[in-house]
Amino acid sequence: SGIRESSSRCATTRAPDAEPEMGSLTKSLLTALLFIPCQLQPAELTLGSDWLPGLEGNWAGEAVHTPVGPAPYDINFSRDDAGCVSGTAYTGFSNHSWTFCPAEDGVSVKFLSDFRGNEAPILLKSIRTEQGKVVFKSARITFMDVVLARTDDQFSIDIMHHGKLHVRIELTPAGPDSPH
Repeated sequence: SGIRESSSRCATTRAPDAEPEMGSLTKSLLTALLFIPCQLQPAELTLGSDWLPGLEGNWAGEAVHTPVGPAPYDINFSRDDAGCVSGTAYTGFSNHSWTFCPAEDGVSVKFLSDFRGNEAPILLKSIRTEQGKVVFKSARITFMDVVLARTDDQFSIDIMHHGKLHVRIELTPAGPDSPH
């Protein structure tokens, strides 16, 4: 499988049986204080393309870290006849198009940002996994890596330049065509 699922794990603790003089409000407060909140758990992605269907649908997104400040990053990914999953985000200052395709040895990505009139897409290939994240590398732009991660039903995309974070995009399901 392309994704090793891991579910949200919630630890809950019941309030100890209250002494007879403790009221129901006290028991409720104790129960609330002892509750350990749920945290999103990472899902391990693999080099295979099995996780591509999980990208399909509408995503509410934000580029939370960019050189020009945060930007909207809503995107709708759809699958074509070749099994590729593509979408375009309109950031307000440029359009970003992503196409993820199954490849013989993993997944390939074609990324195009039309920032400053750019028309040349960057081609990347999945090269390895690190801590359940897929790392993509370009043969042409050697200083750049793209790292895709999944946490429950959310995805994040980190664009690294010279090993340092350049852009972080966070995607969460949105709308009626949201991914399952």
